[in-house]
Amino acid sequence: MSETKGYYSESQKKAIYAYRARNKEAYNKYQRERHHWRLEHEEGYREMKEKQTNERNERNRAKRQAERDAKVYLELLEKPKLENVIIKLEE
Repeated sequence: MSETKGYYSESQKKAIYAYRARNKEAYNKYQRERHHWRLEHEEGYREMKEKQTNERNERNRAKRQAERDAKVYLELLEKPKLENVIIKLEE
């Protein structure tokens, strides 16, 4: 056996993923319960999740701000410039 102890074989992975697909609701319930248990009992888990949430929120804020800035910039590009209008009228 060439695999390192603690890793799943390909057939075991396939069986695990098939079980999860067939029992999606039960597996989601298990994940929620595990998450709540880890929040209460595991040291550092709550802080790690808060840090992840804060980082994700910061990325989302930056993305939304960039989208707003791009929208404003595109709106400015679409508006005709006053000097171009005057020049066209004189010609």
